[in-house]
Order: sequence, then C-alpha cells, then structure tokens
Amino acid sequence: MTPTTPQRHTTNIALSFALALATFLSAQQAKACITPPVSEYFFGDFGFGPPGIFVARTQEEWEALWVLSGRQDERPALNEDEQMAVGIFLGPRSTGGYRIDILGLKATETEGVAQLDYEVAEPDAVATQVLTTPYAIAILNRTSDSLIDETGREIDTPPAVMNKPKIHVP
Repeated sequence: MTPTTPQRHTTNIALSFALALATFLSAQQAKACITPPVSEYFFGDFGFGPPGIFVARTQEEWEALWVLSGRQDERPALNEDEQMAVGIFLGPRSTGGYRIDILGLKATETEGVAQLDYEVAEPDAVATQVLTTPYAIAILNRTSDSLIDETGREIDTPPAVMNKPKIHVP
C-alpha cells in the first residue's frame, strides 16, 4: 500500500522539523565550545591508564599520556605553544563496544576555567565478552584555563608525571 499525498506531506513535515531541530541543537553546542573541533583523535580498547581524565600541556606530560594508552605506534608531535592533549581512560570493563567522544571545551561561568565536553557510550548491542580498558585521546587547541570535568573536579596531569619524584637541589 503506497502512502497517499497527505501522509507523504506529514512525513516531509516531520523530517523537516527533525532536521531543523538537529541543526539548532548543533548550533547551540557549537556556541558553547570555546575551542575548535579536535585536531587529532586516538582511541582503543586496551590502554594501561587508570580510570580518569588527564591533560597534557608539556612534552613530558604528552609522553606519559601516550604511554598510558598502550599504543605501539609513534607518538604524534604536540606543539606545546598551540596544542594540548586530553585523555579519558574508563578503566577495566568486562566487554568491548564502549565509545568515548571528546568534543572540545565549553566555557563556564568562572573566568579561567573551561569544562571538557565529552560523551561516553556503553555498548548498545551484543559485545565481545573480553576484558578491555577503553580510552580516547584528543589533541585540542591549547588553553591556559584550568580544565574541569562534568562534576566540577579539576583535570590533572597523567599519573606518571604526578608521581614522579621531585629532586630538590640546594
């Protein structure tokens, strides 16, 4: 049975409304972001990092963040003057299929503080039953603002850098 003209017209109106709503929401999200989209993105299921979110603004921090990912490929260059890297590590999970999207940074009401904008999607279909440690790393335009997560907690440097012994030379 083929739809009559009125039904087809109603479907077109519904599709037009959905498209307009998606465009509006996308524009609202773009207004909230203070950085352009992510310039490089890396992800995987077998990182070594503890659960958490970390920011790398120096070469030492970037190296530590890359090590936490467990990646064997060459670490991309990070221009410390213009870029920073952010990593999200979910920690051990009993299945595959997790997705982490790092979208950028959002302005906050507090000057000098930016919020990391990201989404974590759990598996929505049958997933492999294997121990994974999902992660995502994004290279963003650098900001000197303090970074916070969605709970308002400050995002710190990777653990390998935080726990490095400090040598005091008199």
